[in-house]
Amino acid sequence: MEMLVADRDRRIEVLERAVASAEAAAGVSSAPAVFSSEAPGGGMPQLTIRGGNSEATVYLHGAHVTSWRVGGEEQLFVSKQAIFAPPKAIRGGIPVCWPQFSDMGPLGQHGFARNTKWRVKASPAASAAAVDGSRCVLVLSRDDVKDAGALAAWPWPFEVEMRLAVSDDAFTQELVVTNTGSEAFAFTAALHTYFAVGSIAATSVEGLEGLTYLDNLDGRSPKVDGSSAVRFAEEVDRIYLAAPRAWAVVCEGGGGASERRVVGCATSEGLCDAVVWNPWAAKAKSLADFGDDEYERMVCVEAARCRPSEGTSLAPGDSWSGKQTLTAHTGPGKQRGAAAQQR
Repeated sequence: MEMLVADRDRRIEVLERAVASAEAAAGVSSAPAVFSSEAPGGGMPQLTIRGGNSEATVYLHGAHVTSWRVGGEEQLFVSKQAIFAPPKAIRGGIPVCWPQFSDMGPLGQHGFARNTKWRVKASPAASAAAVDGSRCVLVLSRDDVKDAGALAAWPWPFEVEMRLAVSDDAFTQELVVTNTGSEAFAFTAALHTYFAVGSIAATSVEGLEGLTYLDNLDGRSPKVDGSSAVRFAEEVDRIYLAAPRAWAVVCEGGGGASERRVVGCATSEGLCDAVVWNPWAAKAKSLADFGDDEYERMVCVEAARCRPSEGTSLAPGDSWSGKQTLTAHTGPGKQRGAAAQQR
């Protein structure tokens, strides 16, 4: 186990250096942002940002990122059966779980942020203009939420910003929560990222070895991951506690691909857990907005702060932020570990 943890820590250090370099480049704007209401969104407003080798598309509905392309290659999975009809959340991409993760609270599954229309931030107070080509800022407040039941269950005033940026091979997403009321409130959160993979059988998640996780398939009982990486041969639904600040999704070819693709994620201190999910065959068939065999081409790895006991309590006037930066690299197959890919 000590060797697993030491190897994980070495790979995390290399990945964090790569992400820091990508973030430093994220301030360069290369093309104007584009509004669109083209299919498949059925007239739902969306925004595309471009920078360097990357571009990303986000819907105002849910501040929901549905596409991140690097060199024209899609990195995110969206189901072909996804329903683009508010208030339904879009199946795939990066749903925003706030102010509640899963069923861990008084609200419906994953809270109301993913089911509500956000606005483009007009204020120049953000670190950059609301939209400047490679970056954009969306905002949500209590007044935007139309679900009376949700507001009754979670009644506090707030403002939430979603800050997005792309550059070269990187995508950065930051959730910023401000308490605009007179009483403290608590919340949990997750960036529920669906990664596209060529074949789930040839996919692994590296960087979580040696950690304790809650097994959602076994009453959230705590277990220790003693494997060298998370691999998939059946349904997996785990909450990794106190996760490291960096991990990677590794695709060893599969689906006709001959190259190895690594998507690394580095997170801020605010997102201290990681959730890994693949529904596998039986559950996939039970989801109306998910294809029966689509589990073979996706995996969710979510940067999260998702335990109620570790949720964030925010005093009036205070702010909290949680950020993930994704980097994508493709190279020859059969290298070992995310660190090998980054060297």
